[in-house]
Parts: sequence; structure tokens; C-alpha cells
Amino acid sequence: MLSFGSLLAYVAVTAAAALPCAGQTSPGDSGAPGQTQSTTTPPAKDVKADGQDLRVYWKDGFRMETADKAFSLRVSGRLQTDAAFFSGDEADFGTEFNDAVEFRRAYLGFGGRLYRDWEYLIEMDFAKASDDFSDAYLATGTPWGNLRLGHFKQPISLEEMASDLNTTFMERSLSSAFKLGRDVGVMLSDSAAEERMTWAVGVFKDTDADGKNQSGTSDDEYSFTGRLTGVAWQDDGGDLLHLGAAASLRNPSGNTMTFTSKPESNLAPTLLSSGVIGSPADKGDEFQLYGLEAAWVRGPLSLQGEYLVAKTEGDSAGKDDPTLSGYYAFVSYFLTGERRPYRKATGVFDRVRPKENFSLKEMSGTGAWELALRYTNFDFDDASATDANLSDVTLGVNFYPNPNTKVQLNAVQASLESGAVDEDATIFQMRFQFDF
Repeated sequence: MLSFGSLLAYVAVTAAAALPCAGQTSPGDSGAPGQTQSTTTPPAKDVKADGQDLRVYWKDGFRMETADKAFSLRVSGRLQTDAAFFSGDEADFGTEFNDAVEFRRAYLGFGGRLYRDWEYLIEMDFAKASDDFSDAYLATGTPWGNLRLGHFKQPISLEEMASDLNTTFMERSLSSAFKLGRDVGVMLSDSAAEERMTWAVGVFKDTDADGKNQSGTSDDEYSFTGRLTGVAWQDDGGDLLHLGAAASLRNPSGNTMTFTSKPESNLAPTLLSSGVIGSPADKGDEFQLYGLEAAWVRGPLSLQGEYLVAKTEGDSAGKDDPTLSGYYAFVSYFLTGERRPYRKATGVFDRVRPKENFSLKEMSGTGAWELALRYTNFDFDDASATDANLSDVTLGVNFYPNPNTKVQLNAVQASLESGAVDEDATIFQMRFQFDF
């Protein structure tokens, strides 16, 4: 397993090898695919390398670039520290709620450009028991769209496609129980109609976080996933209406699937489980996942919602081919007048940038302040012998001192209905986050 020190050394070696030539300094962008760009760039500093110049500057992270932009490197990292406090009847829930803290994510990575046409990104998460890849891919343009190969997110769900740095709440909605994350695959994507529409299609192999086959799996565990989005309306000020749809055909590992859900807190215990759906002996067991998404931005006000449904092929708790569904809707409002930034080229929401940064040392600026309220529901009735259902109401307060720092406060009221259990739990949680 790659260690933290090994990755640091690898970054240094790559920086030396990937930037072999340069000329004069020039302005421009140098981020890897999917990396957030700043609206302003500090003056670059010229550095001599083998008698030639390199452009070294800060733009939401440390960057180096050759004058002809053929080669670039960005070193990036993020740290999210969470704390959670619980209140609930443990006896009725049948599980323990323990106050806890954790490093939710601790990323270190690098990305950039090679020979002008190729882009790369490698990130690892050191917050887990084992060092796991987050993203590890190579991308290039083609006549048919942008080609990406490696370990990355499957193109489905508006909230899933957004970086965890930019989510309105600490955790994504209960619909994340559909296992929407990353796998090894190949994807083709692009925008159209002057970036008013985006599309993405990909083929993925069911893998673990290291990009390896799941243990004991067969040869036919692939996913075919596609997403289509459009800006149905937009004015010159940035107000817009986003609409989208996605579908995924999946052959799960071992021909079985299990969906579990926590109450929108990673430090909480699992409250909901579908049990095992399907049979290892039945290679026909699969599930189809469909999603609809919408978002509306009007100045500092924002509305967003999604509906996802999984139609499975297999038996669970004596029920044939159960269907599971989840949805959420939220409203957010910036007290300081900012609006949620939207990236038309990819159909996702981007990094919030305060109108004025906050400085505690100088006691100046306000930063950005956001209030948000979300309702989410996950229905396991069709897959569970106890007709289980979990719903959450979350109140959130977000403080952005600057574009690279965020403090989040969430209060979650979770309601579980499962057989004889009909109980509520309250969760108060906080996150401190920074990235570069």
C-alpha cells in the first residue's frame, strides 16, 4: 500500500519530470479535469529550471506551468474534520449512538497536463484504515468528446457529481445508499449547445477503492451508466434552471446486492438495510438505477432536488424483484448575498467564493453565510421483511471565511420506521474543512 511519505516523494519526482521545458511566463489556466479554478490569479513567479523559465503561482492550490502550457502540475490536498453528538433511544433502535470525532477525508494528490493534450489526476484518501484511491485517471480530447480512463465517479446524480468540498450539507442525502461512487472504467463526455447541455456515458468494472476486482467476483460485473443535463433557462446575472436525468444498468459483485443507509452522518450507526438481494448462483441478477434531478438558482436563493429508483432482479426477504427509491429536496439562502456557482461545462455546482474574505486576525470582512434546510427519504418497504423506511430533516449553517475554508453545522432529525420500531434520533454535527 502506498504510504503518505511515498506519495509525497512521488509528487516531487513527477514535478521534476513533467516540466521539462519553458519559455516566457504567460497567463492561463492549468487545472486537472474537474478541478475548481479561481476567478483571480496572483502574479506568477519565474523560476529557472535548466536555464529556462517555469511559471509558479497560486490558484486555489500550488501550481507550476510551462510557458507554452504543454505541461503543468498542481499539488492539491483537503482535510475534513468532523464531530457528532447523538440523542436517541438506543434500546428501541437496537444499536448504540456514540459521540465521536473523525477525519472524514484527508486527501493528497496532484494533477495537470502532459504534452498539451493529456490531463491527469491522482488523489488518495489517508483518512481511512487503508490508503485508498479517490480519483486516478488520464483524460484527453477526441473528435467525439472528452475521453477519461481510470478510477473515477460514474456519471449519475447531481449531488454525487459535485465535489464533497462543495456540498451544501456535510453528507449527501440518503440516496447515496445506492452506491453511486467510483469504479474503474472508461467514459466519454462533452457539452453542447454553447454549454447549455452536457452528456456523459461510460462502462465501469465493479472494483474496490484500490481499483481491484471485488473478491470472489466473476467476469460479467460491469456497469453501463449515462447522464444528460441541460440549462433550461438562464439570465445574464447567473440565475438558472438545471434539469437532468441519468440511468445505470449494473451487474453487482457476486450477483448479489445489499443497500444500507446511515442517517446522513458518517459517525452514526447504520439504521437501514435491505438485506441481501439476489443469489450468487444466479448470474442474471442485476439492477437498473434511474435518476431525475433539478435545481433552480435565483440570486442568493437556491432549490435542489432529486429522485432515484432502483429496480432489482433477485429475491429479498421472500419478495421477488424488489424496487427501492429515495429522494430529497432542499432550499438554501446566502445571508451575505452570494449565489451558488454553476459549471455549465459539466452540469454541477462549484466552489462558493465570498464577496469579501473574513480575517480573524484583522477582524475584517464577513465571509459568506448560508442557511439550508433539507428533507430526504429512503424507502426500503419493497425489499425488507419489516417494511423499513428512513427519513431525515436537516438544518444546516455554512460559514465560508474564504474560498478554501468552510465551517458547517448540521442538526439532523432522523425518523426510522421498521416493523415495531418507530423512533426518532437527533444528531448535532460540525465540520471544519480546508483545501488547497
